[in-house]
Amino acid sequence: MQRIRTGAARIALDFEDKHPGRLTMIPVGLTFEARHAFRGHVLASFGEHVPVSPYLEAYRRDPVKAVDALTDALQWAMEAEVVNVERVDDARLVSAVEALYRDDLAREVRESRGIAPHEVDLIRLSRGIVDAVDWFKANDPGRVESLWQQIQSYRALLAEYRVRDDAVRGWLTRRPRREHLTRGWAALVGFPIFVYGAVVNALPYYLPRWLARRFAHHETDYMTIRLLSGIVAFPLFWGLETWVVSWWATLRATAAFAVSLPVSGLIAYRYLVGAKHFRSSLRLARLGILHGPVRSRLIAERSAIIDERERAKRDYLTATKGSSF
Repeated sequence: MQRIRTGAARIALDFEDKHPGRLTMIPVGLTFEARHAFRGHVLASFGEHVPVSPYLEAYRRDPVKAVDALTDALQWAMEAEVVNVERVDDARLVSAVEALYRDDLAREVRESRGIAPHEVDLIRLSRGIVDAVDWFKANDPGRVESLWQQIQSYRALLAEYRVRDDAVRGWLTRRPRREHLTRGWAALVGFPIFVYGAVVNALPYYLPRWLARRFAHHETDYMTIRLLSGIVAFPLFWGLETWVVSWWATLRATAAFAVSLPVSGLIAYRYLVGAKHFRSSLRLARLGILHGPVRSRLIAERSAIIDERERAKRDYLTATKGSSF
C-alpha cells in the first residue's frame, strides 16, 4: 500500500473544528485480485471508525503536526483492511501461493465449517498466508526458499509449454462428463455471437488498453487512464456504428443493433476467457499424447507443491497454536 497524502486528514480536521462530533471516518481497504484485468475481482473491507476529535486540540495548536498524526492513523487503519506485504520478494511469493492454493484453502474452510462460498473471508485467508510466510521466513527460511524454487520450476514449465495452472488442476480433479458436454455445446452455440461481438467491439476495447500502456507512467495511472478512455471510447464507437447502420436499416433494426453492442461485447469477452482455458486444456491433452512424461511432470510438480504446503500449514498451525485460516 502506497503512502497516502494529507488531504483527507486536513479536510477532516477542518470540518471537525467547525462542526464538532458530526464527522465519522471509515477506513476502507480494496484488495485487487488482478489490478489490470477487466472484470477482475476486488475485495472491499470496512474497518472501525477513526476518531477525529482527539486530534482537534493539537490541530488548533499546530495544524501541521496534527494533520500528520491523523494521516498516520488513517494509513494504519487502511493497511489493517488490506493484504499488505512489506517486501517485493515476499509479495511475489505470497501471490504465487495464493494463485496455486487459495481456492483449495477456501474449499477446505467451507467444508470444515459448513458455510456457503460467499461466507468465506478471502481477506482473512490472504492475511493468513502472509502471516504464515512471515513466520517461516523468521523460523525456517530454508523451507521458504525451497518452496519458492519449486514454484519457480513449475511456473517455468507452464510457460515453456504454454499451459495454465487451472488446466493442470482440472486434470487432477476430473470434471463430470456432463459438464464437459454442456461446456462444449455452449462453446459451439456461442461462437457466432463471439465473432459478432468481437468485430463490433474490438476498437473500443483495445484502444483504451493501448492508450493506458502508452501514457501510464505509474502503475496506479494505468486503470485510471483505461477507465476514463473507455468511458469515452465505447459510447463514441457505438454511436458511430449505430449511425452507419441507420443509413440502410429500419429504425427497429437500428435500435436492435444498438442494444446488441454492449450485450454481444460482454458475451464475447466471457467467451474469450473460456476459450483461453479450453485452449490450455487442449495443450495439456496434446502433451499427454505427444509428450506423456511432460504432462506427468507438470502434474507431479503441482502435487508436490500442494503436499508441501499442506505440511507447512499443519506445522504452522501447530507451532503458533491459535492461528487459523
